[in-house]
Amino acid sequence: MLRRVLVLIAALSMGVSLIFTGSASAHDIDVNQARPKAEAYAQAVVKEGNRGYVRYTTTCNKMFRGHSHQVECHIGYQNAKDKAEGEWTCQEFIIIYMQSHSGDRRNWEYYMTHPRPAYKCGRRTLTGPNP
Repeated sequence: MLRRVLVLIAALSMGVSLIFTGSASAHDIDVNQARPKAEAYAQAVVKEGNRGYVRYTTTCNKMFRGHSHQVECHIGYQNAKDKAEGEWTCQEFIIIYMQSHSGDRRNWEYYMTHPRPAYKCGRRTLTGPNP
C-alpha cells in the first residue's frame, strides 16, 4: 500500500512540474491571421514565374484540437493547362508557428517552415527559426 502511495506521489509531482514549468510556453495563433501569411507566400511563388502557375488556393487549419500553437496550410497551384483540366500542377504544405517564449523573451512573430522541403512548389525553402 505504501509503495502505491509513493508511486502516485512521484507521478503527480512529475506531472505538476511539467504543468507549472516556467521554461517555455506558447500562445495560440489565430488561423485567420495565419492564412494571409500563407497567401502572401503563395502569391510570391506564382510571381516567380518559373513554373507558369496562374492560380493558387490555400486551406489553413489548426494542427492540434483545442489549441492552435501551429497552423498547417495546404497550398495548391495550377498552371493554365491544369486549371482547364481541374488538376493540380503542384501541392505543398507549410506550417505557420510562433516560437516558444518565457521570461523576458517575447516574440510574437509568425514563422513559416516547409515540413517536407522536397515537396515545395517554389524556389524558396521556408525554414524559419527553431520552434
